[in-house]
Amino acid sequence: MKITKLLDFENDGKLNMAVDGQYLYLRGGLDMCRYDLTDMNMTARNTVFRKSGRARGFTVLGGLIFLVDYLDLYILRKDDLQVLDVFRLGEDVSSDVGGVLWFDNPKAYVKIRNGRIYVLDINTKRVEKIETVGTSFWAHCIVGDSLYAGTVKGELLDIDTGKLSVTRRTALGRMNIYGVIHHEDDRIWYPYQ
Repeated sequence: MKITKLLDFENDGKLNMAVDGQYLYLRGGLDMCRYDLTDMNMTARNTVFRKSGRARGFTVLGGLIFLVDYLDLYILRKDDLQVLDVFRLGEDVSSDVGGVLWFDNPKAYVKIRNGRIYVLDINTKRVEKIETVGTSFWAHCIVGDSLYAGTVKGELLDIDTGKLSVTRRTALGRMNIYGVIHHEDDRIWYPYQ
């Protein structure tokens, strides 16, 4: 088998990636990078962080990248990876930022440990804190007006996105539902452990 190296990217042991349109976005070490998938050339790079960290991840939504660094949420412009704003949303390990669930401009819906959802208006910088589900969740998907979330307690939650309240809980296992996927026939799939 022939192995072809597509790009050379420094990896500090925690690498995040996403594809949006014709671009591959990578976060590793201190940097965010963007590659054009047609030729794998780097089109943008930004050293966002000053020191290494392990609690990082990102989501590409609309024209923005929402980059999580433990207690902070960075907002980057996806075309050139420049930092537009940084928000300190968490206070300690009990309230670290889990990522952005969805973005309805100008509001970003951010998941926080222990089942909280913060609604951040990126224009006014106001944050509404909502105690939603009472338990942390790893994975989620949005279908219509429902947010489906797999929790650390082994439940699948159906959360109304308008009211931000749980409409149904289904016990699936003892703990940690790591993946939730919407199937085209309107079924929700999760990996059994």
